Amino acid sequence: MNLILLYQAVRWLRYLRLVLDLVQYYSYLRLDHGHDIRKDQETYPGQLTIIAQTLGDQPDYVANVISWLAGDPGAILIVTVAEKLEKVRAMIEPLGDPRIRVSSVKQASAREQLSEGIRRTTTPFLIVIDDDVSLSPQTLQQIAVALSDPVVGGVTTIQQVCPSNGRFLTTWESFGALNLVRRNILHSFLAYFANGHVLNLSGRTSAYRTKILQREEFYFALQNDYWRGRHHIRTGDDNFLTSWVVQRGWQTRFINDQNALITTTVAADSAYYKQVLRWSRDTARGYLRDSSFAVLSGDASFRFYCFMKILANYASDLAVIVDVGILVIVTVFRGYDADDYGRPPQL
Repeated sequence: MNLILLYQAVRWLRYLRLVLDLVQYYSYLRLDHGHDIRKDQETYPGQLTIIAQTLGDQPDYVANVISWLAGDPGAILIVTVAEKLEKVRAMIEPLGDPRIRVSSVKQASAREQLSEGIRRTTTPFLIVIDDDVSLSPQTLQQIAVALSDPVVGGVTTIQQVCPSNGRFLTTWESFGALNLVRRNILHSFLAYFANGHVLNLSGRTSAYRTKILQREEFYFALQNDYWRGRHHIRTGDDNFLTSWVVQRGWQTRFINDQNALITTTVAADSAYYKQVLRWSRDTARGYLRDSSFAVLSGDASFRFYCFMKILANYASDLAVIVDVGILVIVTVFRGYDADDYGRPPQL
């Protein structure tokens, strides 16, 4: 085995990975930061309905709802389960805001709760938000401006992690924080080179045009989503929503601006690892479905979008795996001194 070629392969692979990382970070810095607020803009926060699914167990839930109200949305629809309905109402009632409405479904199901909220929406736009998310005062305004572009069907924004204990990040939370920083950069990379498109419209906080989702065919597809026709999918609703939007010709936007920042939490223990595995599985399924649609549709721009998603999300990880694999091969099969290429060691 020619070790020189393997060493050269490792070196050039690292150079390629460095170039890709630099291009991604360049796009993160160059992507437009937010939007100017215009007095004559046609879209404003009052046209947004926030849909929040919850079981009422989030410690800072009321504080999070207050941060949503600060952005002046048209309505907040909180969807819980029947057995938690009175508990959630008791939590929200002291706020005394008529824009907040609480409803329920029979059993805990993210997709069923989402459908319930969408059915009850009466505004032109809606925002799907997690119950552990806190919004910046300008987040809804920035989202409204992005949705004023008539070709945009979905919008997501920059994110960061806050410590669950209010003081410092645990080791697992640090992993989550780094992952979100990476996601912000990758979203920017894709948006910069693929006409504003994003990796996915994040389940933590994303906005949509109501008319795209408020259809019976959407509700049916959301509730009857199967992988390879056999396995009923109950997670990954953010990837499903993203595919639904872009496959119908709508564009998406990523807001890379601190004024649109959302703050969230991640699991503070090893449960975060299980979350990452589930997210990775759902993401892979979504990408395979979009790639299949791109091939069948014959849409060149959609094919480019799918290629860029795969490149952004997997290229660096694959390069690291290949790098490590080559080094393992070199270590196992070298059998001679590194300074004595081509000749076996003297016994």
